Amino acid sequence: MGSAGPIRMGVIGYGRATVQMHAVELEGMADKFQFAAVSVRSKDRQELARAKYHCAIYGDYRDLINDPHVELVNIATRSVDHAPMAIAALTADKHVFLEKPISVSYPEAQALQAAAKRSKGKLLIRHNRRFASDFVQVKEIVDSGLLGEVSLIRVRFLKYDLRDDWQTLKECGGGMLLNMGPHFIDHCLEFLGWKYETQWADTRRVAATGDAEDYAKVIFRGKGGLVVDLEMSGGAAFDEVSFSAYGKLGALSCDGKSIHVKHYDPAAVATSAARASTPAIDAPFGSGISIPWVEETIALRPPQRELWGEVYKAIREGSEFPIKVDQSVQVMKVIDEVKALAGNPSPVKLR
Repeated sequence: MGSAGPIRMGVIGYGRATVQMHAVELEGMADKFQFAAVSVRSKDRQELARAKYHCAIYGDYRDLINDPHVELVNIATRSVDHAPMAIAALTADKHVFLEKPISVSYPEAQALQAAAKRSKGKLLIRHNRRFASDFVQVKEIVDSGLLGEVSLIRVRFLKYDLRDDWQTLKECGGGMLLNMGPHFIDHCLEFLGWKYETQWADTRRVAATGDAEDYAKVIFRGKGGLVVDLEMSGGAAFDEVSFSAYGKLGALSCDGKSIHVKHYDPAAVATSAARASTPAIDAPFGSGISIPWVEETIALRPPQRELWGEVYKAIREGSEFPIKVDQSVQVMKVIDEVKALAGNPSPVKLR
C-alpha cells in the first residue's frame, strides 16, 4: 500500500507525448498526480516546463531519478532511451510509468523485466489502447460466442503520412513496428489468448522518409486455427482504424464509432448432411437455405477503465496493474520475430 496524497511524478522528456497526451489526460487529476519534476535537455523546454508546473527542473534524467521527492518516474522520451532509463529508475527502487515501446528489442525487454523483478518499485506500461472501447467491445462479442467459433479476425491501422521525424529513423528506435506495433500486436495477442503457433510477416517503407518501415503486415495462426491478420500502414491513402471478425454463425465490423453485427440462431435453421449426388440442373448454387439473419448496430460506450486511474490504484492501493510486464515483453518478442521474418537487419544497438 502506498502513502496518502497525490503521487509525486517526475517526467523524463518534455515533448509531444508529455505535452499533448500525458498532461492533457492528467487534467482534473491533481488530487491523484502532482508534477514534482521534469527532466529535459533543451533550455527552452526547461523554461516551458518550469512556467507550466513550477516544479524541479533537471537537464540530466539521472538527477530526476535520484530526487527523493519523486515517487513515480514517467518516461516519455525517444524509444531507444526507454529501457535504459527505466532500468536506471527501477534500480533506484522508483515506480516507473513507461511509454511504448518498452524497448527496441526482445533481449533488452528481458533485461528490463529482470530489473523490474529486482526492484521495490513497480513497472507500469502505457499500452493504453488495451482500454479502448472499440477493442474492448469487439473482444467481448467475440468471447461471448454470439458469432460462433471465430476463424478470422482482422485488425487495421491505415493512414497516409509523409512522415519525416525521428520516428522514421532506426537509430532512434523509429518505425511502424515500434511506434504503433505495441498497441495492435497487444490486441492481436489478446485475441489469441497470448498463444500462437505460426506467424507470417512483411515490412516495407512506402511514404515516410528515413530508413525505418512505415508498413507492416503480420498474420498469426493460433491454437484451434484462429487466424489474426494485422495490417499497419503509413502509406495508405484511405484512412482506416478497424476490427472485423468472422465466425461460423456471423460476423462483426467496427469502424471506431460503432459495431455492426450480423448473426443467426442455428436452432432456427434446418440443415441436411452433405451429399455427393449431382444436383438438379435447376438447383441453386449453394444450399438454398434461407438464413434468418439478425443485424444490429451497437454504439461504443465510454471506456470502462481509465489508464491513469489504474496507475494510481496500482501505486496507492496496491492493486494489480492490468498490463502485465511479461505481456509487454512478449509483444517485443513478436516485433523481433516480425523483423527477422521480413528480412530486416537486427534491431538497433543502444548508444
